Amino acid sequence: MASDNRLPLVIFAVLVLLVGAPVAYRVAREQLRPRLVEVCVVTSSGEDPTFRSGPRSVPPGHDVEVAAALRLKRLWRRSTWLAPAPRLEIRGREVEHVQSAIWPDTTRSVRVFWFTVESTNVGGTLAADNAARRLQYRSFLAPEMGRDLLATRYPEAHNDDHLGPQPDTTPIDAGTLRFYARVEIFDPERDAHPTQAASSLGVDRLLDHDFPAVHRGGQFPEGVEPAVGELFLLPGFELQEGSMDDLEEVTRSAFGMGFSELVDRRLVVSSATFAATALGGTASIDTDRVTSAGAIIFDGDVVRRQGTQLLWNEDVLPGDAIREGGHWVIVLEDDGNGVLDSPDSIIHCWRRSPTKTTVGAVLAESPVELELIRRAH
Repeated sequence: MASDNRLPLVIFAVLVLLVGAPVAYRVAREQLRPRLVEVCVVTSSGEDPTFRSGPRSVPPGHDVEVAAALRLKRLWRRSTWLAPAPRLEIRGREVEHVQSAIWPDTTRSVRVFWFTVESTNVGGTLAADNAARRLQYRSFLAPEMGRDLLATRYPEAHNDDHLGPQPDTTPIDAGTLRFYARVEIFDPERDAHPTQAASSLGVDRLLDHDFPAVHRGGQFPEGVEPAVGELFLLPGFELQEGSMDDLEEVTRSAFGMGFSELVDRRLVVSSATFAATALGGTASIDTDRVTSAGAIIFDGDVVRRQGTQLLWNEDVLPGDAIREGGHWVIVLEDDGNGVLDSPDSIIHCWRRSPTKTTVGAVLAESPVELELIRRAH
């Protein structure tokens, strides 16, 4: 009789085991899966192939690769890094890692949503009542970078996508871009909803010194500082009214930093700071290192001094600056006729991101008096 009483209990226990074992297995399996705990954007360049977090300055002519490094945690194990890179440095220290672009769980896949982090404006004028709004940055989806841990290609700027073509400008392989990545882990056989997700430093951490950025120098004629290339793609602003000292105070009140410091951090630029960087490599012009070469006139076609055309490599040199009030222009190259005139190439910044264009595209068509400035030798 006692055995008859135990039979239902045995059957119940067996049923509980049959039902509970798969559940327990699934719970245990989920607990043992790698967990995504951190995402870090890392970059490498042709001259420095180690993938590093934080900002990176790149000389002209070097390719750049962008990747996402993932820190994983497994139950009862130390966290490890995974990245599609042979060498990896995080926050200044080389770290051991698994070199792979595949999530280490065959039943899960990884996808990356890549973004650039750029100013909401390409430029304009600043005043005390609009600086905080116009100096804001945000993320822009960069689909050309693909969906893998190693970006398919280096991205383009996206904050000017709404603008029309600029036929008078020449693309230049330089400039500063910042990056943000959202990484998702998902089950490709069930649905596209992520089972895990994490992101790199966001726009709220923009001023952190380890925010991921690439500052690419430009390839210019001798006489132009390559560092000025790093200012391309940044928003170009001028003060609505007042002096440079007023501009410093406007941005300090709105952004917590003076304008020159923002230029040094490669967050913003103006015409004067762009020219100063081209002439001397810093945001402020060193008056001991530049000299005025006198007044000149542009008549809509040719630049003259006292009625005489300016000859290249005699009266004007690559890297010389032409100033019209607060607007500075850096001359680059002759178009081939030996005199400074409308088709000659220049770089400048005026109320929008810096561009490479021509003398005639930026100076007034009617006769205007200018000042020629060059570095003292």
